[in-house]
This record gives sequence, C-alpha cells and structure tokens, in this order.
Amino acid sequence: MTKRLPRKRKLASATSTDTVATSGDLKVRWVIKGKKATKPAPKAETSVVSKRVRDADGKVSLFRFVDANSASFGSDFDRVFQSNVRKARRANKQVTGTSNGGVIVKS
Repeated sequence: MTKRLPRKRKLASATSTDTVATSGDLKVRWVIKGKKATKPAPKAETSVVSKRVRDADGKVSLFRFVDANSASFGSDFDRVFQSNVRKARRANKQVTGTSNGGVIVKS
C-alpha cells in the first residue's frame, strides 16, 4: 500500500504563489513565477532643459526651459505644464488640505 501525500498547504512565510506538500522527509515546493520584467523603454528625445538656481535667500528653485523651435515642442510643453500643475496641487494641498485650492467648510 502506498502512502498518500497530505493536501497542499501554504507556508506562513511563503508568498501567495508558493505551496508545499510534505510526506516524512520528502518536501516538494512549487514556485510559479510571473512574466519576466521587460527592459524600460528608451527615453524620448526632448528639448526640455532643467536648471536649479538659488535665490538671494538660498532657496533652490527649479526652472524648466522649452525650445520653441524643436520638433517635439507640443509634447515637451505638455510635459512641463503637467509638472507645474502637479507642483501647484502639492503646494495647495499643504496649505489648504485639498488639491484644488478650495477650503472645506464643515458644518
């Protein structure tokens, strides 16, 4: 008569894809791996130039410059605009508690 292996059980320290079946001294582990990580896409050519400048108080400011005569002006301008909006929303959230700059009145 052959011994049956016990049902698969998950280890406490295992990830959701690891399972183990045991029988005496025999341990079997199945590892299911996901897709391999792909290489990141190459960065697109851009004409945006970023410079960090210190003012008289010693505070650092970031300036972004876009070349108006570049072939990718539209996408570059959009990228800089989105960055400025993200920065403004972050600053508004710190001051007012909301990202749109409005004040929440609780009654």
